[in-house]
Amino acid sequence: MTLHSLKKKLPNIKVYLKEGALHLEGEVDNYETFLSYGKLAVKLKSRGVVNDLTIKGLKAKPMREPNVEDSTLEGKHCDVLIIGAGIVGCAIARELSKSKVSILVLDKENDVAVRASSRNDGMVHPGIDIHPGLKKAKYNSRGNRLYTTLSKELNFDFIRNGSYIVLPKPWMKFVYPIFWLRAKQNGVDGIAYISKKKLSKLEINVAPWQCGAVYTPSSGIISPYKVTIALAENAALNGAEFSFETVVRGFEKESEEIIKVRTNRGFVYPKVVINAAGVYSDTIAQMADDRFFSIHPRKGTEIILDKEASSLTSSVIAKLPFGDVKNHTKGGGLVRTIDKNMLVGPNAVETIEREDDSTTREDVEAIFEKHKKVVPSLTERQLITYFSGTRASTWEEDFIVEKSKKVNNLIHAAGIQSPGVTAAPAIAEDIARFAKEILTNVEMKENFIASNPYHPILSKLSLEEKDRLIKQDPSYGRIVCRCEEISEGEIRDALLSPLPFTPTLDAVKRRCRAGMGRCQGGFCSPRVFELIHELRGIETSQIKKGQGLFAPFTVKEDDK
Repeated sequence: MTLHSLKKKLPNIKVYLKEGALHLEGEVDNYETFLSYGKLAVKLKSRGVVNDLTIKGLKAKPMREPNVEDSTLEGKHCDVLIIGAGIVGCAIARELSKSKVSILVLDKENDVAVRASSRNDGMVHPGIDIHPGLKKAKYNSRGNRLYTTLSKELNFDFIRNGSYIVLPKPWMKFVYPIFWLRAKQNGVDGIAYISKKKLSKLEINVAPWQCGAVYTPSSGIISPYKVTIALAENAALNGAEFSFETVVRGFEKESEEIIKVRTNRGFVYPKVVINAAGVYSDTIAQMADDRFFSIHPRKGTEIILDKEASSLTSSVIAKLPFGDVKNHTKGGGLVRTIDKNMLVGPNAVETIEREDDSTTREDVEAIFEKHKKVVPSLTERQLITYFSGTRASTWEEDFIVEKSKKVNNLIHAAGIQSPGVTAAPAIAEDIARFAKEILTNVEMKENFIASNPYHPILSKLSLEEKDRLIKQDPSYGRIVCRCEEISEGEIRDALLSPLPFTPTLDAVKRRCRAGMGRCQGGFCSPRVFELIHELRGIETSQIKKGQGLFAPFTVKEDDK
């Protein structure tokens, strides 16, 4: 497609190229037209699509900002400033902390992994579904392999439990050579065709209509928020600093170089800026006058099932998503989590909102019914709760991992949607290398701490190990969360992290699962409140459930 032919297809729209990127400006009647024009623009094969079309009568909500204004960062100098404390930003911080550089990580939330990095299924993807040649494919393949070593270093759970793409029609087994070729092109290890008879023995709960499956043994599962926390804590142990409830409001530049970053906590002076801001990565690029891409958010909803549902499968099961290809989704599936719950989903819904965590009854019911067809043993009685998150999709549906071509000390790690969790360790390696190339003559640390301290997880210990531990420290014998068997000792370990996070109920939950069981914190929340007060000195009336944008969870008698 040429620029001239594209202009003819988009009447009444301003279409132009600027610094290699295609820009769309004007007004359209509805969101469907907005989406169709953005997807059409990709066919020009430009550097990127900047879709600035407005929609008649529709406007996204502004970014939610922390209610904090102070000067705690005023005059702060650092070698590297990382904007965003999701899994990618924290992986970059950890990788850079191997070198002799000063690092500051900013995030507008009050903890790491508050948004997309905690709102996904934690699957380490094999990469069989990614189009060859995309950056996604390269980083997914490398990141998948890196998890073996990373999990050992940082003491987080990682299981390669494999995945089955279930074939619904007999003729589909003849498509296997196409999967095999895609696997070879994308560096996916060990792909195999599983017959109907064999699959029925391996996964006894799969629906009888199945006609075999494509099996990828390199698939795995992690807890995405625990991995993000582990990366951040290790970076902090190695000298990286974190500032939460900190929002970037602008840059000052000289000679196409950022010299000053304006935040709600004062001006910061970095030598290198890394844009890992998720759904707001294009906003950060715009602040630096380097916006050659735009983010259009995509929401996904997941259902969490009780641990009794984990017996339904020992791996990841999904139906071949032929009908979902145009929606840029893998189709979702059943994922047995690292903590033995079962996740069902996600779906993929285009949205104008960048922070849309809402769930609807219609979405939950549709997801449940869709996957119940694959595993008929699913029942609504197993359902505990559900959640949603937004993904940072570019119009090109690929990652942006590169040095800025316009700003000398800016690096982009943007458009990191699925499989961003899998790709994060590999993305971090390249971004860290780019940063060191800008800084020049960076030396490696001789005293880098590769591993995080070991903290016992009571539910995973044998009776003998529990007995020895409780005798050494009785706090591990006082159970706070009955559903998940979480002790005071484990909550204490979480609250005394080297990371300066704000202690909320959700922050504790992310670290040690207190409140993640069947009762969803109904029993343990009061004691968690008390422990936060005792160990961190915060009045219980000021302790919040989640991010700093939420109101306090309790009130004093005289505040009513």
